[in-house]
Amino acid sequence: MLKSRKLFALLLTFCAAAASAQDPKITRVTVGFSGLVRSSQWTPVTVEMLGGDVDADCTLFLQGHDADGAEHVTRIPFRLEPWAPKKIVAPIKSFAGSDQGAAEFVRVWIEIGNRRIPAPAEHQPFRALEEKQLLLVALGGSVPALEALVQRERAALQAAGDDAKKNASSLAFWHVGRVLDVGSLPDQWFGYQAADAVVINTGDDRFMTALSENPLKGQALRNWVLRGGKLIVALDAKNARELNAPDLPVLFKLNRKGHSFELARSTNNSVFDWGLNKILPREIEAVALDPVVRNWDVWAQYQDADRSVPLIVRVPYGFGAVTTLAFPLDAIAVPDEGKEKNSAVFFTNLLARQRERPKESPGDSLGAGLGRDLDRFDVPLIPFHWIALFILLYLLAIGPIEYLVLKKLNRLEWTWFAFPLTIALTCGLAYYYADRVMPRELKVNQIDLVDIDLRTAVQPYLAGHSYFTVLTPGITNLSVGVESRTDFWTAPMDSPLPADQPIWLGRSEQEFRSGGFLKQPYEVDAKGRALTGISMNVRTTKSFVANWGGSTRQPPLACKLTYPVSDNAQVGVKLSGTIRNDLAFDLVDAWLIYDTYAYALPGGLPVGKDVAVKVDLTRGERLPAWIDLPDAASALPEKNLFSAAKTMKRLAFFDQAPVGSNAGFAALDWSWRLRAAPQAADKTQGEAILYARVKSMHGEAETLMKERLPTRLWLGPVEGQRPPQPGQLTQEIYVRVLLPVNPAEDP
Repeated sequence: MLKSRKLFALLLTFCAAAASAQDPKITRVTVGFSGLVRSSQWTPVTVEMLGGDVDADCTLFLQGHDADGAEHVTRIPFRLEPWAPKKIVAPIKSFAGSDQGAAEFVRVWIEIGNRRIPAPAEHQPFRALEEKQLLLVALGGSVPALEALVQRERAALQAAGDDAKKNASSLAFWHVGRVLDVGSLPDQWFGYQAADAVVINTGDDRFMTALSENPLKGQALRNWVLRGGKLIVALDAKNARELNAPDLPVLFKLNRKGHSFELARSTNNSVFDWGLNKILPREIEAVALDPVVRNWDVWAQYQDADRSVPLIVRVPYGFGAVTTLAFPLDAIAVPDEGKEKNSAVFFTNLLARQRERPKESPGDSLGAGLGRDLDRFDVPLIPFHWIALFILLYLLAIGPIEYLVLKKLNRLEWTWFAFPLTIALTCGLAYYYADRVMPRELKVNQIDLVDIDLRTAVQPYLAGHSYFTVLTPGITNLSVGVESRTDFWTAPMDSPLPADQPIWLGRSEQEFRSGGFLKQPYEVDAKGRALTGISMNVRTTKSFVANWGGSTRQPPLACKLTYPVSDNAQVGVKLSGTIRNDLAFDLVDAWLIYDTYAYALPGGLPVGKDVAVKVDLTRGERLPAWIDLPDAASALPEKNLFSAAKTMKRLAFFDQAPVGSNAGFAALDWSWRLRAAPQAADKTQGEAILYARVKSMHGEAETLMKERLPTRLWLGPVEGQRPPQPGQLTQEIYVRVLLPVNPAEDP
């Protein structure tokens, strides 16, 4: 009896201890930047956790869904120490409907063994931005004057009528998100994809020190700028310091002494055009900027008899740009009601040069157009007249023919069997015919856009964008990976680089569709390298996108272009020199874009040959007209396959001929890089853009992938050795190159 009581007491003690054990928990989930996200674009999710009373090996799950309704999940393993806080920032790309909240946009939970611990039911504030709305992300501090202006302009826009909305201030379309903690910054560059511009306030010494000491965060921001992001750096003279983090874009040497002056004394009108004399203190101390690069644009500067002090400067950096302010943004006071004019002028100018307000233009979105281009396979279509004839025969069979036959047999009651039998036979014939004409092998349509920077980086920088659609012949579970082939622009190498975040290609105009209760979520690799377990039905398509980039020591093209600086230059010649193509393929349908005109390069750019260039002003095409030119015959394949030439030109220079919307593809638009050609007296470095393509290719997928293509697909297991690629591949390759143009006397 005594032993039984002791055992019972021990059992109660054990149960009480087990009941009192504390599991880890999720304390907070923040989606996007201050709750601001974009549908079908990558956005960061910050998950804050607190450990329990024991060490735990945990897995964090982030589950979203694509526009086809299929769910996808990202698993992130980590270790949580007892009672220790933990913060994880991971990107997710999910479809956001107009009536969805944060919990529908992304589901968050952690698992410990077989136990699931969900996130709290209430997330932080959440809003999915519309296509026409723009996002500025402020790092290291707020921008109170801008936030006040944006809120007032947005309230005025909502109260205005439809006619007034067309002329509304562009500030009404901007939204401001904040990140005040370095630990909440994205670890990967595509975590900034939803941002139209990012501003760093350097006045917070603690934030800047933490950013300098966290190379992963700095590298993500730098790579985002290199791939097309727009960064604003607002410097504080009281805390002037070198932006010396090795992974931040360092474009200026900062003089700690700075400059003090009264703006009203400036003899340069740019100070007044920007309204700086009205919004900044009467006497300011500006940071002295000494550029370490040649090609910089001074938008505003103070000037008097003794000195010239740049105040607002932009420098291209890779395929993006860094705008540097020699004064802090918090020096701009919040304007009083009714006195916002000067502040509005400054912020409108500043933000419009990062990203212009989306234009109200008719037409479908370019994302939809690109999707339709990729969906065009060499599959025979059944002519409509045969479909109409088949429907007519079917209606006759189940109607009058069946009635007449059964009446003649005096067996009208057999209609209970004849009717379903006719339907079954008709469906069988239709399936048999479709099975005979539809493809029985996997097909892929792929577009590679390769961007090359030979001007703004220390080493040539390349960035690639791959868009592809897969057509499967039967039900399958698909795994997708993409690797960049460095031998496209250098000597062959044995170690190709995996591309970043291959993911479903979102089209902004899509409506959410249910993925079906039988489909299992597919997995997104936590490092953004692959997708696994994608369920594909019979003869269905799914589109994907991947990005890649890096520097190369060997320039993939050699360029010596100059513009004349003397009056003895040949009449009509504005630019001359040579270009040599060292890529793996001949470039056809090649154009040199200089100023706002496109000039044809007859014969293209054969591999390894120096091609003489002479741009004659009388032979140029204005860019809107050039965009609408038909495809060059030399670039098309022999078969009638898909072509996205016009769509790609519209994406490449959208603001030159805006039709529809470029939502989700704004980083591809190089219209902002077009500038007037340097004058002879300037003797400054100019810039030209080479736009060309490789002749379209079609054939057995594995045979083509043995060529030196920019990328190679993995459609199978993504671990170990790449499996042979089955089926057919149709490949298009487009190339854009930023070329330096020097004055003829200083080549």
